[in-house]
Amino acid sequence: MYVFNLFSCIKITPFKLQSHRNLDITEETSEKESLALKKGKLFAIVLSAIMLILAIVLIIMMVSSGQKETYYGYMKDTTTAEKVISEKDHKIEKNVKLPAKSDFSPKKGDFVKLIKSDGDATYSKMEVVNHDDIPHGLMMKIHDMGDMKGM
Repeated sequence: MYVFNLFSCIKITPFKLQSHRNLDITEETSEKESLALKKGKLFAIVLSAIMLILAIVLIIMMVSSGQKETYYGYMKDTTTAEKVISEKDHKIEKNVKLPAKSDFSPKKGDFVKLIKSDGDATYSKMEVVNHDDIPHGLMMKIHDMGDMKGM
């Protein structure tokens, strides 16, 4: 609220009076505040955009990785697994031929861990593992010990 008189322009506030000269300072302050608000809004928009991009990337990674099935087996010779057992549903496949890979060289009697993507016919990862790395229930099926439940 402004009160005009012949001598000067005075702004009346509930607590104090300010002269016309102080109005320039408050206008500069309000410009600084509005600039700070604009910077804050810009920061919030940029931060939201970055978080949205990260969420999209994570969703794409999860969808593209797909489900993988793990199989354990016992090698009959260097290229054939005598038994391969699915960790998920405990199905047994016998005399499974494994493809030759340079970093996978099992010997007769080795235990192997095979990983295959759902719907894929080939194993994406094959490695020789220790006896202790195979889950107990699957190891019993490999050794035909399914009737011995008391162990």
